[in-house]
Amino acid sequence: MRQLQYALLLLAGATCIAPVSAADLSGTVRDAEGQSIADARVWLWQSESVATGTTGADGAFTFDQLAVGIFTVVVLHDDFALDGFTGFAAGDATLEILLRPAATQTIHVVDDGFQNLAGARIHRLSVEGRVDVPVNDLVPHGFPELRSGDDGVIAIAHLPENGFIRLVVRHFRYADTYVPFMPVRGTTDDVQLIPGIRIAGRVTRPPGAIADAQVIVYRLTPQGQQEVATTRSDADGLYSARVAPGPYLIAVRHAEFAPAPPRKIEVAEGDEPPAFDFTLAPPRSITGSVLGPKNVPIPAARIQWLKDEVIYDETFTNAQGEYRLSVADPKGLLRILPPTGYMTEGLGYIPVDMGDKDTVPISATYLVPLPVIEGTVADQDGTPVPRALVSTTNLESPLWFVCDEEGRFHAQLWEMPEVQTITFQAEHPLRFQRAEFEIKTQKAKAVEVNLKTYTPDATSPKQEGPGNDLSKLLGEAAPAFDCREWFNFSAEEAGDTALLKDKVTVLIFWGGFAQNTPGPNRIEQVRALQAVLEGVDNVQILSIHDASSEAAEVEQYIEDFGVTFPVGLDANPFVTFDRYNINFIPDIILIDKDGKVAHTEVEDRLLELIKVLRR
Repeated sequence: MRQLQYALLLLAGATCIAPVSAADLSGTVRDAEGQSIADARVWLWQSESVATGTTGADGAFTFDQLAVGIFTVVVLHDDFALDGFTGFAAGDATLEILLRPAATQTIHVVDDGFQNLAGARIHRLSVEGRVDVPVNDLVPHGFPELRSGDDGVIAIAHLPENGFIRLVVRHFRYADTYVPFMPVRGTTDDVQLIPGIRIAGRVTRPPGAIADAQVIVYRLTPQGQQEVATTRSDADGLYSARVAPGPYLIAVRHAEFAPAPPRKIEVAEGDEPPAFDFTLAPPRSITGSVLGPKNVPIPAARIQWLKDEVIYDETFTNAQGEYRLSVADPKGLLRILPPTGYMTEGLGYIPVDMGDKDTVPISATYLVPLPVIEGTVADQDGTPVPRALVSTTNLESPLWFVCDEEGRFHAQLWEMPEVQTITFQAEHPLRFQRAEFEIKTQKAKAVEVNLKTYTPDATSPKQEGPGNDLSKLLGEAAPAFDCREWFNFSAEEAGDTALLKDKVTVLIFWGGFAQNTPGPNRIEQVRALQAVLEGVDNVQILSIHDASSEAAEVEQYIEDFGVTFPVGLDANPFVTFDRYNINFIPDIILIDKDGKVAHTEVEDRLLELIKVLRR
């Protein structure tokens, strides 16, 4: 089995901040011609609770008492495809939802022996990244149940014609299976479930059981915690879930109790793990507020309680900027994560020791707008440098800016950086000139950067940490491509090694499903590089996408990431990936003008190495 690093994404799309006033949600439902749709059923899901409604003759619906946080609205009418919205509310939210023609997509669920599997159900359904439907929670409130019969078939009706879906399939004897992309084309697609290892336990409080506690199972990965299963305790406090082998973290939540310390576990093939019991205690409270300029309350700030770098619980500030967090352990770290556009004055970490107190108030945390990063880049003679590449060097998620024709760069930060001083490097697009500089986020001001000549390092960087071992390719002719389809590219002989002659080639191996930090970072880096090298005729950018995706899926990834450089969809089974020995993505290699592999590690020297090869 291949060891490609896949990311599991269960939340639809990116969250958005709704306008702040009262906690009400209103919306209208229309068809493609703008006509109001009456008698559509509407579900509002938030914080595990569900409210229902129906659109009136004007297509309108309303819900009140909307809390600050993530919410989902699902709309269904018999004559249209279902739709809705998953986002973030910080007060009043107003939506307009357009329903389109409907189609049915069928899945055939089979077990590990490829036999029909009855009793499988759709646990979660994401429609085109707009709405993440918590099917399991909505079924008791009238949403159609999506379950397989003896033939293993689930017909999912009311889907957007020619759209796409993501889904989680659940069965009580199997591990939850995530399908990251499925086009709606009226076909039947097989979904195979893998036997899961049962993990179970009991949630109690002295002296008895706790019913309806939420139990969340996270897979521990190099990219962080990824939710893979959720369940609830029964009247006796018992819970169970099934997972594939691997490391996990189990967390338990209940509105009336403080969260228990999460449990790290290791699930091995063939083992039946012991029971993982949790005892919940009455909550102790930390209260506080988050304020902006002129003491304006800031809603939607995320407040987390950490211990030993593990998140025990989190909440959001309400419309008045206030928060209350329930904790069990009196010692920990309070982390303030501002909403989009803001950062804290100073670091957003507050050590807390509650001692024997049941409630501890925290002084108000003040936010300020995130700074604009701007300046000019000139060469050593003082001449502005068009298309100079400016990049951060000390952020976990690097940023890349490309100067305009006057050498100016200007960018608004939208997320709070993890450091108070950001370090940058500016690089000339064609010459061996660069400079380093820094900007303090609390006192940001425009900078003037003068590049200085440097001596390039033509040696290949050494591999650090895990990754693809491509050392055997160095100095050898680059293997030919074998792709079953190309995008943003019209060459008839796309697999011919002639493509790799007479030009320096930047070759990136990637997969649009890998949306953990390294994947999008690499794509953004290459997009910036493409802008820097615009008009340079002896450099080309080519990419090969993982073979496990279908063509329609790759087209969607190309649109989502804004990719305009050529993308080849690898031939099955991973033909080009195997020729280059690619087991981890993303990865970038450089091929010289003779078609030979010049560098298999580029680190932060990609532009420098390209310039070396151009010479």
